[in-house]
Amino acid sequence: MTNVAIRTRWLRALTAVVLVVLTVGIVATDVGASRTIRQPSGSTGTSTDRDGDRTLRDGGSSGGSAPVATTAPAAPAPVQTGACRDGEEWAMLSLINDYRAANGLGPVQMTQTLSNAAEYHSADMASKDYFSHTLADGTSWSQNMTNFGYDYSTYRAENIAAGYAAAAATFEQWRTSPGHNANMLSASLTAIGIGRAYGANSTYGTYWTTTFGGVVDGAAC
Repeated sequence: MTNVAIRTRWLRALTAVVLVVLTVGIVATDVGASRTIRQPSGSTGTSTDRDGDRTLRDGGSSGGSAPVATTAPAAPAPVQTGACRDGEEWAMLSLINDYRAANGLGPVQMTQTLSNAAEYHSADMASKDYFSHTLADGTSWSQNMTNFGYDYSTYRAENIAAGYAAAAATFEQWRTSPGHNANMLSASLTAIGIGRAYGANSTYGTYWTTTFGGVVDGAAC
């Protein structure tokens, strides 16, 4: 075999190894993110179908997996949100309620307790750079709602998303994911909290949380 033939075979083998490594990396990213939407800017918005939504009623599950109960931690730090949401949070409420109306459902009403819980969860994810229904200190999403005063025995649910600052893009993430979509279109859920937060050093930048409940306990403003 000539030196040229040996070099050619060696280069082909090396190219094959590189392609395999690159392919495995891409697959691992897709599996880990579950569902990734790429924006023109190159950043990503992620919504997980497997654990991006949760619904709970009286300790049981309905439409999702109920979290493991945790011991209630100390009261959370105050959330600096004031009485009202920002413009994109209100836009999200309009999108969800328009969507519900188009499907023959009544609107959900924004409440202060649920919004504070949602804002706290989003801020926690943004500042501590994680994406999960379980908060960084181990608090479950449902316990987080209770910590902010939503202590009713009723239907509860939560959707989370990350990567998009605009309400419209985040709404589309949830609308096209079966579990998240079911929460937005649940007739049993009549109250909502909406919170988004930005972390400059976080993986996804902007983090969104919507918390849902079956009891309307007060207006957000």
